[in-house]
Amino acid sequence: MKTKISGLCFALLVGHASIAQDGYHIVNKFSVPGDGHWDLLAVDEATGRVFLSHGMETNVVDGKTGELLATIADTKGVHGIAIAPEEEKGFISCGKDSSVLVFDLESYRVLAHVKVNGVSPDAIIYDPFSHAVVDFNGHSANATVIDAGTNTVITNIALPGNPELAVSDGEGHV
Repeated sequence: MKTKISGLCFALLVGHASIAQDGYHIVNKFSVPGDGHWDLLAVDEATGRVFLSHGMETNVVDGKTGELLATIADTKGVHGIAIAPEEEKGFISCGKDSSVLVFDLESYRVLAHVKVNGVSPDAIIYDPFSHAVVDFNGHSANATVIDAGTNTVITNIALPGNPELAVSDGEGHV
């Protein structure tokens, strides 16, 4: 039996070193309306905005108030969101059309659609050292590297399996 999801409630967790038992507690819960699956989220640390992957759209929520600030439409099969503050851009992996959607962080206006050389873009990260976005293609065992400044594909990297998540060390290593 399939259940239609009509919204999402996500909790913000805060950790404190002085809390020895479990270290984390819920500080707030927010409901986000809409239909479709949920996957990954990203936080713009400078603004406190939370970007939520939501089926065929990406929701932007104020991390303090829970207010829905914007919806970025036409993110077909969105999985991940990468924030590139130095470029004033965000990058969304669109698994259903094998592309990365590039948007303006201030206006949420779509700037470009970058076709990736892989199948089903999933996790996506921004490396501030190289100013590169790395998109991990979940069904083709490779990653696509995109220049965050020009929105162009730099290279593809073959991987030994189907990637899921990654992190940058901020020094050019993923």
